[in-house]
Amino acid sequence: MRIFNLFFVFLLSTWSVAQTKNVSDSTLIAMEKADQAFVMLDQGREKLPQAIALMKEAVAWQPTRFEYAFQLGFFYFQGENYIEASQQLEKLLDHPEVTAQCYQLLGNVCFLLKDPTKGLRIFDLGLSKFPKSGLLYAEKGKYFRDKDEGQSLFYFEKGIELDPNFAMNYYHAAELYFGQAESVKAILHGEIFMLLDRTSSYTIAMSELLYGAYRKNIKVTVDGRLQTFFCSQSKSDDIIELSGTKVHPPFCVAYASMINESGFNYSVLSISNLAKLREQVLELYFQYQFDGQYQEWAFDFQRYIQRAGHLEAYNHWLLMGGNELEFLQWKENNEDKWLAFTKWFAQHDMAIPE
Repeated sequence: MRIFNLFFVFLLSTWSVAQTKNVSDSTLIAMEKADQAFVMLDQGREKLPQAIALMKEAVAWQPTRFEYAFQLGFFYFQGENYIEASQQLEKLLDHPEVTAQCYQLLGNVCFLLKDPTKGLRIFDLGLSKFPKSGLLYAEKGKYFRDKDEGQSLFYFEKGIELDPNFAMNYYHAAELYFGQAESVKAILHGEIFMLLDRTSSYTIAMSELLYGAYRKNIKVTVDGRLQTFFCSQSKSDDIIELSGTKVHPPFCVAYASMINESGFNYSVLSISNLAKLREQVLELYFQYQFDGQYQEWAFDFQRYIQRAGHLEAYNHWLLMGGNELEFLQWKENNEDKWLAFTKWFAQHDMAIPE
């Protein structure tokens, strides 16, 4: 029930400003009603009818205020009153302050009302108004995920192209890539997702997927030979000589060749060993100046973190979901490194140039 707590904080801050400025009585009353509505919403589903009634009052006092009208539509949605939600949200599509979130919510309400054609039309209307909305491209991608995987990936990747700092398109695309032959794309997208979204439940889920992908796609044979499967799940990767190459191969081949050249010889694919491997691959990526050829942002971020002195802790954080016990043991033995990293990480957001 805390999905819109940011808006709740906005209301409180606006209320504080209102106390020091000359605002109309209707504005103050609407703020108070909306404040009370969120308090009710936060108390649980059984308080939803009271929350709806209070938000209706806020709308009545400030009928042109988009936030209150949108929240009323959201409250209807929370109460599974989808017809009322649809009617309320449709009224807002021509509002001068309409948001992409309004189109997203209305489109999903249409799906719940068993009208997918209208839902897709709403998303398209939203994209005509917000052509760079990663949120709306993610919604279209999710719709096609079980119907047409290629179409689904097209929308996720288009969202990444136009709105590269919207995290969920990386997550959804990575999920699909994990099931495809060229899994290195999943690893790169998954890492970018975790850099952009560091604390949600999706973050831990992605960490587990990344750890599993490394363990699945790196094999050490009984005679000590290294095999990788980043380009294909049925055939081990071709390895090329990277030094002096003039024609750059597909990235999955370059990635497998960097792993091969790293000298990785651990039979146990633990978090700590994988962290060492990732550090060696990072060095080779820039040694061969692949940043100019492939421009994979994950490597740029890794280098930034390495220069700050936190790469070991970062790599353990990235893969912690795969083996919680090992991660906790490493954390206990490296408390100073971990604390220094988490403090630095909290102060340094990662953003991809648009």
